[in-house]
Amino acid sequence: MSAIYGSTRHDEKREFWQFIKNYGKDLTQPWLILGDMNGMLSSSDQSGIGPSPSSVQVLRKAMNSLELIDLGSSGGRYTWCNRRFSAVGGCSWVHLDRALSYPEWRALFPQATVQNLVSANSDYYPVLVNRMGSNYNLFHPFRFEAA
Repeated sequence: MSAIYGSTRHDEKREFWQFIKNYGKDLTQPWLILGDMNGMLSSSDQSGIGPSPSSVQVLRKAMNSLELIDLGSSGGRYTWCNRRFSAVGGCSWVHLDRALSYPEWRALFPQATVQNLVSANSDYYPVLVNRMGSNYNLFHPFRFEAA
C-alpha cells in the first residue's frame, strides 16, 4: 500500500502519474494506492464551482492507462472543502481522496471497503480502508460478565 498526495499543479499531474506507473512496474505484489489524487473522475465529484474538463480527464486517463480500479466509497460524498464560505455559493466540496488498486489487489481482497470519515479539525476528511469488508468489526465493546 502506498499513501500518496497528487500534485495540485496541472502541469505536474502527468509527470506524477508517470512516476506511479514506473514505480508500479517494479512491484511484485498487489498494490493499493490511497490518498489525495487531486483529481476528479466526473463533474459530480464537485459541488460548487465546476471542475475544469482537463482536471477530470487527467485522473481518468491515468487510471485507464495503469488499469487501476477505483474501490468506491461509503460515508461522506466529498473528502475536501475549500472553507471559503460566501453568501452566493457557499464553499466548494470535492471528492479528491480515493483508494485505487490494481486488479490483483482487488482479487486478493474482494470484500474490501472504503469509508470516507468526518473530521471537525481539518479541511480534509480521512479515508479508511477495511480489507475485511464492512461487516467485519475491528472494535468489540468491553462488557463485564456476571459472576
